Amino acid sequence: NSFRVQGLAFRIGVSFGAVEVTAGIEVIELVAAADRACREAKRAATGHVVTFGANAPAFKEHEEERELVARLTPERAPEFLAIAMQPIMSLHDPQGSLDFEVLLRARAPDGTVMPASRVISVAEAHGRVGVIDRWVLNTVLEWIDASFAQLDRTNFITVNFSGASINDEQFMADAYAMLRAHPRAASRLCAEITEGVALTDINQTRRVLERLREFDVKLALDDFGAGYTSFMYLSDLQADVIKIDGAIVESAARHPARLSIVQAIADLSRNLGMRSIAEWVEDAATLRAMAECGIDYIQGYAIARAMAPREILLGPHSAHWIEDPLIRTTLIDIAANRQVVDDGTDFG
Repeated sequence: NSFRVQGLAFRIGVSFGAVEVTAGIEVIELVAAADRACREAKRAATGHVVTFGANAPAFKEHEEERELVARLTPERAPEFLAIAMQPIMSLHDPQGSLDFEVLLRARAPDGTVMPASRVISVAEAHGRVGVIDRWVLNTVLEWIDASFAQLDRTNFITVNFSGASINDEQFMADAYAMLRAHPRAASRLCAEITEGVALTDINQTRRVLERLREFDVKLALDDFGAGYTSFMYLSDLQADVIKIDGAIVESAARHPARLSIVQAIADLSRNLGMRSIAEWVEDAATLRAMAECGIDYIQGYAIARAMAPREILLGPHSAHWIEDPLIRTTLIDIAANRQVVDDGTDFG
């Protein structure tokens, strides 16, 4: 129904979520399932009523979530968490360096692979994301130190920092202590922060960035262009890298408007002395489009999928894993036509 008050129109709707109550189900499980049913009802286009029976997947999902939370402790996290690396290739010099992003991997108790996004969302919802970030940062720093001699052509290794961790003073104090204990490994790190997180508290982001620079850690603004973009804050933050949101990149070659966005971001980053990375580059057409825009680095299946740390050390450079002949030919054409705007230096 709708009604008007002092010339303003309002519309009221009702959403209803219900669950079946059976013997043996704990109250906390019922409340969680009812809340999920209500949220689904709110999202429904019609009906606005969602009911869950005793065998509904929501109950099983809630139990799995509880089990996951129980495993997200400093002691148990290493049992099911792992890291993988995905190469990031320079378009200025594809064979000149071996750079990559660290990605999270996780396994369920039965050994099946769990979506990392699911693990992170559960951790964030239950205040456990700091456990993941601490484990990842410490694991990566120790791995870099142990593999340092084999990473002589690596300029940067990007690692994601969650918003909750960036705004957690205790976590950041622990992070600074880890960086202090691994100075040469820290100099290879590039901390990735989503632009949404950066804008939530720009003063806090600036303080964190200033401290990270004390350890020679660089900053990348991730998912740039995903919906929060404000060009005004870029010069204020003075980030080192802009990672363009993959949802824009993957369709840029087919949509002129999105390609124009990529071009604008590439031009802006270059004018501000920053480097640009395009994510989700999966085919030759997108690769060529990124080169024509003057993008500095690309990341995606066109170059390589994520791999285990031991595998990344087998490659002399980030272009090592390219298998598609068309991608290789495109890279040769790009180099011949000098389509990449090159100032003679690479990031690192």
